[in-house]
Amino acid sequence: MCKVAVVFKVGPSDPGLTPTDASFERVDSYEFGTHALTGSGINIEALTDQLRSLHLQPSEDAMDLLVLAAAVFTADTTVSRFHYSQDSWTREFYLYVPVEQPARWQSQQVLIQQILQFLTGDFWTITFRTRVADAPPLAPGTTYTKRHPGFATLPTDVCLFSGGLDSFIGAVDLLSAGRVPLLVGHYKASDVSPFQASSFDQLQQHYPTAPIKRLKAYIRAPKNTLGVRGKEKTERGRSFLFFALGALCAQALGPTVPLIVPENGLISLNLPLTLSRQGAYSTRTTHPWYIQRMNDLLHGLGIPNLIENPYQFQTKGEMLAGCANSTLAAQAGTMSCSHPATRRFSTTGYGNRHCGYCVPCIIRAAAFGRAGLPDASPDRGGITGPGKRLDVKKAEGSDVLAFKFMLEMRRRRPTYVTAAIRLTGPLPDQDVPAYIAMYNRGLDEVDAFVRQVTLT
Repeated sequence: MCKVAVVFKVGPSDPGLTPTDASFERVDSYEFGTHALTGSGINIEALTDQLRSLHLQPSEDAMDLLVLAAAVFTADTTVSRFHYSQDSWTREFYLYVPVEQPARWQSQQVLIQQILQFLTGDFWTITFRTRVADAPPLAPGTTYTKRHPGFATLPTDVCLFSGGLDSFIGAVDLLSAGRVPLLVGHYKASDVSPFQASSFDQLQQHYPTAPIKRLKAYIRAPKNTLGVRGKEKTERGRSFLFFALGALCAQALGPTVPLIVPENGLISLNLPLTLSRQGAYSTRTTHPWYIQRMNDLLHGLGIPNLIENPYQFQTKGEMLAGCANSTLAAQAGTMSCSHPATRRFSTTGYGNRHCGYCVPCIIRAAAFGRAGLPDASPDRGGITGPGKRLDVKKAEGSDVLAFKFMLEMRRRRPTYVTAAIRLTGPLPDQDVPAYIAMYNRGLDEVDAFVRQVTLT
């Protein structure tokens, strides 16, 4: 297996380090902070300016969590699985991360490595070192000007806001309950940012008196200027960065402010639909075990805020039907597609639209069918109406075929779903029956939708 080292530096005077292990096939070095140059590091000046404008001052431990998350995201997206693994998937990373209190972080090393291996399917070794003595604080200062108004009403919750349907429902339900959420979104390009912006505009128009605020974090892995092979598009580690952004905002607001992660249980568990999609081949971005271990990590770092998914036992159709304003959610123009910025299956050219064939698109369409609502979001066509025929030899038919395989296995073996749920990762025994019931209801939603499709 190829060994890849990634060295992060914080502060303009940080010299980094040179790993002594001669067996590394590749050693990358990147800067992090407001001083980082575009293209050669991760510049967070825009993020810290937003924190300053909201009068949010996270602790340096919370900012160090962002440093670690950015390092993970950078390694995950700049090192090709094809070129740097023996099985075209599993990579071996060694990260060197500067933090303010290395002893505290080193005490969480094993847990962090377990979390990342579960999330990405790679092997991780994280080494923490002390920031250089003259490194500036990463958190914004406490001096604010009239240009930085802060909050009219302090938020009661932090809610991840991806531009998707589930996060929009989460925000609507919080606002309808009289809560005041701070909506936190991450984007790295133009793939989802227009949908986050338009969804936020919809909320502002419908709740004109609500003191709703949004933090939009642009954090992108550095461009590949090292002349090394390939990039990686699977992005299994992006969730760690998204959670870190939400956690630092919640910590800055106060110890009792929760981080809400709105995600339906079907996608959260994300059972492997076929035997070829076991483990991290299926995404685990909001899996219950991952959320539990992230809470353990926050606790170990002295960050008391909890990460919660209030929809973990609901299907997407149940979320939509039970939304405090399901009509608004259906009309908001949200984005659920796993590849919105590609030309995947498209016959109409490029553009950020639903492909209509991937797993999230199928589950979304099934949810609208369950709720009896029309979907106002942009669509390239996909599976449209009775009598649709898909060629299983082409990519457009692969996910429908996978769902049909799962449905057939459930029909033949009533205990198949139970076994498959156990394979996704550790779950509390007392919760397993609820997960089984929820997943079966979700499969019923999908079954009602894909039954119209004939595979050839």
